[in-house]
Amino acid sequence: MQTASCKRKFPLDPPPPQEHPHKRLSLGSPRSWEEEFFANSPGIPDWIWASDVDREPLRFHETLLELVRPFNHPVPDAPAQVWLARGETGFYAVKLFKPYADDDAKAQAARLSDPKPSLQKVRHDFSPFALETRAYERIRKFCPASQQSFFRRYHGTIEIPASPLGRSSVRTSRRQGIVFDVLTIGLEGRRLHSAGVVDDSAPHAEALRTELAKLDVSPFEKKWYSSVLNDRLRMAMSAHALGVLHGDIKPDCFGLPNSPHDIALHDFSRAYTFTRERPYAMNGILRLRTFKHAVEVERRNIRSCVLEMAKSAHLFNHFRRLLGLTEEDTRTVLSSAIPRSLLATELPLIVLSVGMTDDGLFS
Repeated sequence: MQTASCKRKFPLDPPPPQEHPHKRLSLGSPRSWEEEFFANSPGIPDWIWASDVDREPLRFHETLLELVRPFNHPVPDAPAQVWLARGETGFYAVKLFKPYADDDAKAQAARLSDPKPSLQKVRHDFSPFALETRAYERIRKFCPASQQSFFRRYHGTIEIPASPLGRSSVRTSRRQGIVFDVLTIGLEGRRLHSAGVVDDSAPHAEALRTELAKLDVSPFEKKWYSSVLNDRLRMAMSAHALGVLHGDIKPDCFGLPNSPHDIALHDFSRAYTFTRERPYAMNGILRLRTFKHAVEVERRNIRSCVLEMAKSAHLFNHFRRLLGLTEEDTRTVLSSAIPRSLLATELPLIVLSVGMTDDGLFS
């Protein structure tokens, strides 16, 4: 694990007053990409520029891997599908990607403005497999041990032969894959993070509290949604500290679909991982943003996702199913005192025990 405390500070260089905050950065800027991208972002670690995430990625170490069944069934043109696989030492989740062929690169290049980049450059900047691998290589090499649980455990990449893999009778057109631990919603899959407010997140925490005050939710629910916001910001900010922008923040990228449990930040197939080479595009869009602006966009997206959870009564509906009560009785329980016995078995409440045990909300 590599760590570094050395910081490089660029002079603050605010945009001209007339510049729109969403204005695309110039592809022909006289400044270096790092100076332009990290403008107004002092204190970025020096190793970010020195690291080379485009070297040969980690290869999955086991020689036998059998595809068992798909975890999801995306639309046919989706870039990836996640499979359960059996290896020599246990089960894994394998994210298999569709090949990013020359035709795909040519079609993408046709949508780009002149001068057109090379097909190699298009694949580098747009291939979902390349984008996700690059992000996990940065995490693998530089993420502090104390923050590794914020992300899925990455075991490396694989190449699927044209014939079925191992003993599996499953055939798939997807040939490149990334191997991870299987996400689980039990206690073994839950990461408990600090209950304290994340640095620089206070404005978002306050904004969420203001919006929650307008909703008919109990103090218990307000605390829970604030905890979810804090955890998600902490995960994203850990990636940001590594020079990685997620690029596609949505509820499912923190856990499993339709699950109330956050587990880890994942799905980096639209991520941008900083390198010294100026990208043609990042995060799947044709706009180059400064790092500071892109980070703020991701924080706002996280806050919006949590607010939508509250508006859809996410926690309330989960408790209603859990307790088997009517809507009125569930509201009464949430507004008075939560049975402390639920903490021993109900995963979403565990994080609340960190900061709410003495708040009088548990009976």
